[in-house]
Amino acid sequence: MQKEPIELLLGAGVSVGAGLPSTREITSAILKGRWCPQFAEKASTCRDNDTLVAFLNILNTRLVRTKRECAEGSANYEELYYLIRVVRDHLGGQMVNAAVDPFCRQVWRSLKKKRGRNGDYARGREDLFGWATDLLKGIELTVQHLVSQKPNNWKSFQFIKQAAEAKLPVSLDIFTLCHDVALETFLNKEGIPFNDGFLSRETIVSRFDNQAQARRWSLEKATALTQDPVRLIKLHGSVDWFSHFPDNLWFKVLTGHVDTGLPRDLERCPILVGTFNKYVDYSRSIFRDAQCAFTMRLAKVNRVVVCGYSFGDQAINYALVEWMNGDHSRRLIVAHGEPQQLLGGARSILRQLWDDWSKQGRLIVLTKWAQDLSWDEIRGCL
Repeated sequence: MQKEPIELLLGAGVSVGAGLPSTREITSAILKGRWCPQFAEKASTCRDNDTLVAFLNILNTRLVRTKRECAEGSANYEELYYLIRVVRDHLGGQMVNAAVDPFCRQVWRSLKKKRGRNGDYARGREDLFGWATDLLKGIELTVQHLVSQKPNNWKSFQFIKQAAEAKLPVSLDIFTLCHDVALETFLNKEGIPFNDGFLSRETIVSRFDNQAQARRWSLEKATALTQDPVRLIKLHGSVDWFSHFPDNLWFKVLTGHVDTGLPRDLERCPILVGTFNKYVDYSRSIFRDAQCAFTMRLAKVNRVVVCGYSFGDQAINYALVEWMNGDHSRRLIVAHGEPQQLLGGARSILRQLWDDWSKQGRLIVLTKWAQDLSWDEIRGCL
C-alpha cells in the first residue's frame, strides 16, 4: 500500500510542555539582564551592563506601546530582537532606512536622560550601534543557554510516539521551530529511528590538532526517502549545530559540544531569533537547505498538523497559506489548549483566513495542549 505522508509542524509550545522555559519566561530573563554566563562576563567587562539593560527596556517600552496602539498581543523577546536588528542594521549601513533614523534619535535622547550619557547624536550613533550589536549576541546566547536545559516531562511527545508506532500506511515528516533537543532526546530514548538530515558519525580534526565527534549536514539526506518512520528537520537551528570554517560545512556535534574541547575552527551555529528578519536569515546556508526541504515536503502532503506554534513566523505562515490555496482538498489541523488566545496573537493573514477555512471544513481545531493530545484524536481529523 502506498504511504500517505503527513507533515507535523511543531512550535516552542511543545517544548514548554516538556518543562523548558516559555517565551514569556525567556523574555522576562532578558529584560532583567539575566544573561547566560558567557555573555554576562562580557557585559560586565566590556560594556556597562546597566546601560545595556536600560537601552533594552527603552526599546521594549516603545514596542509595547506600539503593539497596544495596534491592538496586538504582548511583546516578546523575538519582536524585541527584530527591533534591535533593525536599529543595528540601519546604524551599521547594512540596511539603511530613512524611517528608522528619527526613532534612533528619540532612543538616544531617552537614554541620555535616563543614564546621563553625554555627546551629540553623531557620537550616539556609534554607541547605539555597539549596544545593539552586543544585545543581539546576548539574546542569541541567552536563548541558547535557557533552552539547553534538560526536559523533565515527556508527555508532550507521546502523540508523536503513537504516530511513529501506529501500524498505518502513514509516514511522518516533522518540521520544528524549536532550538532545543528535547524531541531528539525523546525519540532516541524510545528507540524510534529518525532522519534528521545529518550523515553518520565522523571525526572532525581541525588545523589546531584537536577534534570532535560529529555528523555532517546533507540536504540530499534531508530530502531522501529512507526507512525511518520519522523525518525531523529544524527550521530555526539547534543548540547542537556548529559550522566549520573555512569549509562552510555544518555539523551536529556529539562530543565536547558545550563550550570546551571543540576544534577552534568549529563555531556554534547562530540560532534564528526574531520575526521579520527571518526572511533574510532563511536565505543563509543550512537554513536555506532546511527551508528547501520544508517546501519540497509540503508540496507532497495534503494534511498538516500544527502543534505548539503561535503563527508568528510570517514566512512559515505564507508557506501554509499558499499550500492551502494550492488545493482545496488540503486540510490543516491545529492543536492548541486555547484557540481564541492563539488566534488573537497570530499574524493578520492567518486571522483573516481562519473563519473561511473553518467554514469550508478545511481547518480543524483540537482544543488540547500537546501533553493531552493523542494520535487517535489527530487521526480522526485527517
